[in-house]
Amino acid sequence: MQHLERARSLVGRDGILRDMARAIDDGSTRVLALHGIGGIGKTSVLRSFVASVRDRDVRWFDALALPARLEDLL
Repeated sequence: MQHLERARSLVGRDGILRDMARAIDDGSTRVLALHGIGGIGKTSVLRSFVASVRDRDVRWFDALALPARLEDLL
């Protein structure tokens, strides 16, 4: 797990950040995934989200670096 600093400037992403927070707050979601073409701001959204939920048990992983077994992460 890597440490991410909050993105310095994030414009027009309030809706996705709100949806992500709602998903983990209601307890029904255990895994969130961000995907899309390169350069659309996935990392910036993730940085802001992780910074906003530092007081909760939220972890992030790069899917390309995941081990073969998810259990190995825990």
